[in-house]
Amino acid sequence: MCDLSYSKYESYKNIVMYCSLVLKKFLSGYCFAKNILYLFVKSNAFISLVSFAKYNLVLGFDALLDIAVVDYPSRLRRFELNYVFLSYKLEHRIILKISSVNRKSVYSINNLYPSSN
Repeated sequence: MCDLSYSKYESYKNIVMYCSLVLKKFLSGYCFAKNILYLFVKSNAFISLVSFAKYNLVLGFDALLDIAVVDYPSRLRRFELNYVFLSYKLEHRIILKISSVNRKSVYSINNLYPSSN
């Protein structure tokens, strides 16, 4: 595990447990690093997960802070999209990571988060 305080770790652990129970089929994994929870999302489930994370009363990730794309030319799933979300209610950040192959589009979340445009 990374450098999380016990209470922060337990709080993130509760979020992961909750997500894994409700959205298990949409996640391919998760990890903790630098007080941020990283969720690895299956590309076909991305919109469902983002919508759930925003409108769910427990999570409430109501702000999209950043979008970044990383190119890994040596990988088969070459592009990694990273979406950084913040929950004001929980005071937590999550990063949703999606890997995509070359020339494959990813659905827009502009209707959920206008800042993504």
